[in-house]
Amino acid sequence: MYGFNIKKKKQYGLVTGASKKPGLGGVSLDDGDSDDEDDIAASIARESAIKKAKTERERAEKLVEDDPNLYDYDGAYDALQKERKAQKDSQKNAPRESKYISKLKETAEERQEEHERVMERKIQREQEQDAHLYGDKEKFVTRAYKEKLDERKQKDAERAANEKAEEASDSAGRKNMTSFYYNMLNRQQPTDKTKNSDQTLNATDDDDNPAARGKSHSIKNVDASFEDAQHSSQPRRVDSDRPNDVHGSRPGATETQPKAKKETKHERAVRLNRRRNDDAAIEAARQRYFKRVSEKEEEKARVART
Repeated sequence: MYGFNIKKKKQYGLVTGASKKPGLGGVSLDDGDSDDEDDIAASIARESAIKKAKTERERAEKLVEDDPNLYDYDGAYDALQKERKAQKDSQKNAPRESKYISKLKETAEERQEEHERVMERKIQREQEQDAHLYGDKEKFVTRAYKEKLDERKQKDAERAANEKAEEASDSAGRKNMTSFYYNMLNRQQPTDKTKNSDQTLNATDDDDNPAARGKSHSIKNVDASFEDAQHSSQPRRVDSDRPNDVHGSRPGATETQPKAKKETKHERAVRLNRRRNDDAAIEAARQRYFKRVSEKEEEKARVART
């Protein structure tokens, strides 16, 4: 700015600002009432705190009367340490046993029992062979042997009950396809009864479904043609040691050829009517099933990683 400017004088020393006079705008007629209300609320809070402390003190005194050692923390800690020390001492003094010795002992006892049974059967066969010599003699059985037989019968009954319970627990809880998966994983072969029932079911299904019957016949024909091709590819043995006749033909060749043709027709009929339910086919089907399951698991893991 240009013009007439008056410079302010510099002040040195302590400079005090102008004191402001209190105004009358903050004064209210209700200030006394609000202060009284605050005092009343504070007194109520103090009284409630005093009452609460009094009730807690009375409760603590009552608990101490019931149990004088309630707040004896040092005594409780000492008792806990003594108990831990006694437990450690008992563990040190206790005889140590192997983790698997009990199972090994049971297995040894079972083997001993089996050995004794084998020896008894051997002795019984020898006695039967000598029955014509000592059949009319008296037989004596000691009390210890009778007790041993009774104990063996009891063990056999317990073993049978345990096996039955294990079979029930294995079959329980597995319904629908879970039992099928369990049998496949444990390589349990079906019984003769189930095999016969499966064969009858397959036979009825083939009879009721002509398309399936035609498909099965076509598969059998393909298998038969493949086997015939394999037989034909094998080299034939030439009987050079046999004498030939004047015309160069082997004697008896005309007689053996029709017989061989009849045998091949019979074998072909057997192959066509035969069911492929041997052990090799079952094992191959099982391996294919496990392969499909593993491929599905790998596919799921790959999808989860992506």
